[in-house]
Amino acid sequence: MDRQSFLASRTRGLGGSDIAAILGLSPWSTPLSVWRDKKGEGVPVEETPAMAFGTLLEDAIAKFYERVTGFATSKWGRMVVDPEYPFLIGHVDRLVSRSKRKGIHPSNCDRILEIKTARTPDGWPVNGGSWEHLPAHYICQVLHYAGITRASAVDVAVLIGASDFRRYQIPIDTNVQELIDHQRRYAIEWWQRHIIGDMAPPPRDSAEAVSLFAGRRVERAFTTATEDQVKLVEEHRKLSEVERRIKEIETELKASMADTTDLADSDGNLLVTWRSSERTGLDTARLKSEHPEIYNSLQKTQVVRTFVIKKEKSQ
Repeated sequence: MDRQSFLASRTRGLGGSDIAAILGLSPWSTPLSVWRDKKGEGVPVEETPAMAFGTLLEDAIAKFYERVTGFATSKWGRMVVDPEYPFLIGHVDRLVSRSKRKGIHPSNCDRILEIKTARTPDGWPVNGGSWEHLPAHYICQVLHYAGITRASAVDVAVLIGASDFRRYQIPIDTNVQELIDHQRRYAIEWWQRHIIGDMAPPPRDSAEAVSLFAGRRVERAFTTATEDQVKLVEEHRKLSEVERRIKEIETELKASMADTTDLADSDGNLLVTWRSSERTGLDTARLKSEHPEIYNSLQKTQVVRTFVIKKEKSQ
């Protein structure tokens, strides 16, 4: 399956990498970005060299896995769909059999294999170490695959650098099955609420909130704040005072340091650095003055919503 077809198929349901995202455990994606992807509003992710090499190395890592384990692997090459919930999907790297038989199918494989590559060993347990110490988003991914294939075991094979091969085994015992079931229930409820119900998940941060709401042109509307909203405003006001004090402290330190670049304690531990660096930017004032036609042609009008928390009124 080429990359374009792979990306298109992912809009049909929740895949392995989506599960970690909706659980808030993905370092690359969020529940809101998954929601947008499934609605066809997501931004396509360009394939990076690391992603391309990871795909190219899959065959070599699978062959080495076969040499180490004596198992046979088969590349399914198609999307696996949960027989009960067709919106739970996945692209499993390899199906595994203890015998050399052909015709390995998701329904009759002994286990499944997930293949990874990594630049450094950071975050990866020693070879043969506990799978529970694997990166959380990868655990979510392989447990999802185990759920949709009903596999009895999962292996994770990773090639770190160019020569450090590690294998981790996850037997699907009662405790692991409970994790799978819990994850499945959450994914089913999430799909029904946010995709079937067309309800956007809460933004993870201010940037996502801006991207979700700020581009809309809305008329001024007044509403009475809820108790929770009042508490949030009060907390924001308190933190704003802290930020103001931080700025005052930074100003005092800069004034006292003058031309000093590094400030250390009596043991030589650095406390503050204030070093010079060059930054290149566009002189928009000069551009507007000397080339007004270019300046005007490059201007862009967009809808902006200004968020302001009012200061507390004096008693």
